Amino acid sequence: MKICLIGPGDSIHLHRWANFFAQREHEVHVICPKIAEGFDESVHVHLLDWTISSRKYLKLVNAPVWLYQMRKTIKKMSPDIVDGHFLIPYGYFAALSNFHPFVLTAWGSDILLAPKKSRLFRAFHTYSLRKADTVFYNSAAARAMLVELGAPLSKLRFYAHGVDTSQFNPSKRNASLKLLLDASETSPIIICIRSLQPIYNHTMLFQAIPRVLKHNPETIFIIGGDGILKESLINMGSRLGVSKSLRFVGQLEHPTLATFLASSDVYVSTSFSDSTSLSLQEAMSCELAPVVTDVPGNMEWVTDGKNGFVVHTNEVEMLAQKIIDLLQDQNKRHEFGKRCRKIILSRADYYTEMEKVETHYASLVSKHRSVN
Repeated sequence: MKICLIGPGDSIHLHRWANFFAQREHEVHVICPKIAEGFDESVHVHLLDWTISSRKYLKLVNAPVWLYQMRKTIKKMSPDIVDGHFLIPYGYFAALSNFHPFVLTAWGSDILLAPKKSRLFRAFHTYSLRKADTVFYNSAAARAMLVELGAPLSKLRFYAHGVDTSQFNPSKRNASLKLLLDASETSPIIICIRSLQPIYNHTMLFQAIPRVLKHNPETIFIIGGDGILKESLINMGSRLGVSKSLRFVGQLEHPTLATFLASSDVYVSTSFSDSTSLSLQEAMSCELAPVVTDVPGNMEWVTDGKNGFVVHTNEVEMLAQKIIDLLQDQNKRHEFGKRCRKIILSRADYYTEMEKVETHYASLVSKHRSVN
């Protein structure tokens, strides 16, 4: 198949999607306004021009130019199928192309948060969903919102982000990581790898850190990812007097990330909102015990007291206590971790999930050809 993906070219999610199909010897094209390293060398990337500005609000002025360029590019490449990733703006642009078969792939915040920002955004979503031949979603919360926005049930297809379980597994544990982190051999490692953005509520975790250190002063907290809050979080760590226990490691490449996760003791996510969190799935695949907030997307993967702990958003004392409980009980950590990996192997294997998407793509293309 000749597949055209429209979405954020600087996102790991789009890289993984495009690379799967490229490695299956499909001809893959990506239309995007910006790009980062990560695409397979066989993926064809078509960059949209920043005609006006890339600044947050002025960039919206580019929309008519982008739409013209996108439609022209699609017409020239004549793909078998178009898939718009992240509903606003990419899915909406894809819908305006009037190409069929046309798929929408919802990621999470594009469905759970964006429609609440304005009636106009909500109208964009509803239009796009009605135009799509199929809509992929990755959580029950996302499905409910899609239905609320007018997506017919017959169009909805579930997919899990999926983890490469051969890459993310407990065998990647490396004791020498503690030397790299300037930690002692007995230092417990807590890891959080969510982007440093307001939605991921790092303040909750940082407020819990002094409480954890009071019980175990050697604990090291790995803070992965990048984002607009990095400087303020560094300053917060300093104000709280916990800077010596923090390790800001930036955005980690997948092979390195697998080692960091497998070599840690507890995974933490304090997000205000989530659909299906890929980082949570990757941690679970590495047999890492999780402590997460009680947003619906997390609770589809973590059952409190069975394969991790779930705490209410902004209950700092409870978060600290659950981390402490896991640090004090190695058997429970290992028990939770084993159950987590079993869940990922049965419900979220990357290749299994993407093969489902590939099969559905093929059926849409075949159906469209038979009708036309």
